[in-house]
Amino acid sequence: MNPTPKLLPVLLSVPLICLSVSALAVQPDPLMLLKYEKIGGIYLDFPATRLPVQPKCPVKLGANQLWAADGLYHQDWDYPACGLTYNMSSNSANGIKQVFSITIKAPSRLATKRGIRIGSSEKDARKAYAQEFNASESTPGQMLVFGSIYGGLMMTIQRGRVSEIFLGSAAE
Repeated sequence: MNPTPKLLPVLLSVPLICLSVSALAVQPDPLMLLKYEKIGGIYLDFPATRLPVQPKCPVKLGANQLWAADGLYHQDWDYPACGLTYNMSSNSANGIKQVFSITIKAPSRLATKRGIRIGSSEKDARKAYAQEFNASESTPGQMLVFGSIYGGLMMTIQRGRVSEIFLGSAAE
């Protein structure tokens, strides 16, 4: 008895399964940057208790507000002398806060995990984050989106240079 006729349909389906799996593997997760990106070594969900002290940059605390969009209490911790703002969040009004988003602008010298900072060229930013570049949500020469506006890295461009970097969710 020849087993080949029974195995033929199974063998023919294996390349299709492999092709399907490999096609899925190349689809990048637009929110992946939220999981591993850092600015100045700080990542999203970083606990407030571990934030580095900014002795040359006094903090200005914003109002602690409940956001209906996510049900969390949010507060801006702004360090204007350092060009740094953390949006901090917690589950309750007096809860322990963690980093919800990070924004940097001049005079910040902090850099992303891939070395992009204020003053980096648009070309260098696009090269560093080429795989995550979101062309449909970006406006070259003005705003670059890596990942998604729903969660990712956004860079404002002025005169061909990065003037502001935001890590987090800019839309609901």
